[in-house]
Amino acid sequence: MFLDPRLKEEIPRLRRACKEIFLIDLSGQPGESKVSNILIRPMTRQEFLFLQQDIDLGCDPTEQILQSCIIWPEFNWINIDKNPLYDLPCMCFEMLSKCIIDISGFSSNEGIADYFNEARVAINSLDSVMMTVITRHFHAIKPCELEDMTLAELTKLFAIAETSLEQPIDLRMFLDEEYAQKQVAKEVRKQKKQMHRGLPGKMMPDSYRIPQSPEGWNSAQSTE
Repeated sequence: MFLDPRLKEEIPRLRRACKEIFLIDLSGQPGESKVSNILIRPMTRQEFLFLQQDIDLGCDPTEQILQSCIIWPEFNWINIDKNPLYDLPCMCFEMLSKCIIDISGFSSNEGIADYFNEARVAINSLDSVMMTVITRHFHAIKPCELEDMTLAELTKLFAIAETSLEQPIDLRMFLDEEYAQKQVAKEVRKQKKQMHRGLPGKMMPDSYRIPQSPEGWNSAQSTE
């Protein structure tokens, strides 16, 4: 794959701006386009809803999708004669649009499920638990403010916030996979016994389960 040298400077900047970006290689496509690489981003949910409305009205949203989600390089969409993308065959134009829809994930239940499963895995990290516990305890701190803190600052806040929990966080749950599996299995067996005895099942204590991320906190963000 040919990588445009200019991308070495642009990718870090655009990743910080858009969080999740994808590289498309056009060097092997038919045609004589002067563009070898483009960077795209996924659509937001609102953009996807607008896309569905356009389709329902009989409009072709292909060009609008590309205008919104191609983040590098900048193309002239007013004068198509100066836009190198129009040098590519129509099938390439449509495939780019389809690629953006696919990586956005909203178009299928499978895509949504895949992203959800990835998010589930991501929150099972000590880092995510720290963020959740801190934001639950310090209500005035916004998740975005935590991004600018050092690890030393975060762990101090975490230590303070942990005092509000019924039980302290069991760090071995994150450091020893075998130990974590045994503890979870033990708690499951305990809850089953309570159910068989007709006792109300208790929720797994905070030291054995991963707290849910608070609203507005994005614990996992993928970048390509």
